Amino acid sequence: MRAPRIEGNVILADAKLRRAALACADLSVCEAWPPEFDAASRGRMPPRLEKRLFASLAESSGDPAMLEMDARLLIGMTDSQRHRAAVTAGLIYHLPAMGAVIDRGAMDALTALFGKLPLSIALSYAHLSPIAAGSLDVSGEELRQLVEADGWVILDLWAAEQGLARNWRGWSRRAGSGSLSLVASAAVAIASAVVRHGELFQGEAR
Repeated sequence: MRAPRIEGNVILADAKLRRAALACADLSVCEAWPPEFDAASRGRMPPRLEKRLFASLAESSGDPAMLEMDARLLIGMTDSQRHRAAVTAGLIYHLPAMGAVIDRGAMDALTALFGKLPLSIALSYAHLSPIAAGSLDVSGEELRQLVEADGWVILDLWAAEQGLARNWRGWSRRAGSGSLSLVASAAVAIASAVVRHGELFQGEAR
């Protein structure tokens, strides 16, 4: 079989990205979204309705397929990969508050809370973490909630800087309980490193 032309591959990649963008968009602002459809209906939409919805959002919020590669990576993530990216970003940001030296007991506690892969990536990018304003306990649900919420804030800040309109950032509602005083420059650097990290795309295991 003849290999597809490069132009054809680009068209297919853009179409895949646009479907991914539609899957994570905030459709509550889209007048073309029929009220009888719930969020689970997105994967079962007829092509005509899918095109109509995308065109409606793209008209007001731009075409995400026209963004730079880093933003495309975030859009193209699955929900679980994007969640993992948020957790990893939050961990990197808050690592200094967990102590200058993280001992074996703390490592075990953090692994139990966040998983081995996010913690491993976070430790490799610890140099991007801002100076901590205070200390955090390395165990408990409160820490998990803070790290995850701030991770979503960090991804949202970075995505906005990349030019991704809010209507395409349906995950931004998860950032509502995040900190109000994040260091923006550190947050953007952290998100950029996390989104580019290839291991986030490998498998779905925690």
